[in-house]
Amino acid sequence: MNPELNHALEVLAKYPRAELRNALAHAGENAIEALHVATTDAIVDRDLASLRQSMASLRGAITPELVRAAQATENVWRRIADEWGMYSSEDVSMILGSEKPNRTRAREERKHGRVIGVQRNGAYLHPGFQFDREHGRIRPWVAPLLALAGERDRTPEGVALWMVRPTTYLGSERNRPVDHVDDDELIVRTALNAWDGEW
Repeated sequence: MNPELNHALEVLAKYPRAELRNALAHAGENAIEALHVATTDAIVDRDLASLRQSMASLRGAITPELVRAAQATENVWRRIADEWGMYSSEDVSMILGSEKPNRTRAREERKHGRVIGVQRNGAYLHPGFQFDREHGRIRPWVAPLLALAGERDRTPEGVALWMVRPTTYLGSERNRPVDHVDDDELIVRTALNAWDGEW
């Protein structure tokens, strides 16, 4: 099931039934739209409550700059998911040819620095741009890139975000490493130049 739909149904299950019944009873032909509005309102309320709780647990001042930076990073993760997919450990096992979904394969690949895994909402997810799905493999540049990242004190999350940001080291301000996933040498060389060129 679509994760967003599943989430919406979970929210609906917690929404006051009397309010839902009332909204639908007065909706007539627009029942689906009313249901969507009620669900969206409930999701926004829940998300805002969660955000407030998270902010309350932070120490120090929460500046607008900090909030904007967090929002910008979250938006990048969502773009990665939309453009290339973010795969669970079970998905990774199937991409790599397992007959049954399991978490072991992805865990081993992460442990040995052969796949980019990032923690999102309490689980590891794996950006889809690192997989050659046609051949059922992890792209060859991933392990050397992660090894280089380790030498430069970069996290797998940082590597994933770097992959989708434009860099002038590729000859254009619009050129992103992810646009060259079939060129192993270029990606690793670009990372070496970019990361060593930072102050």
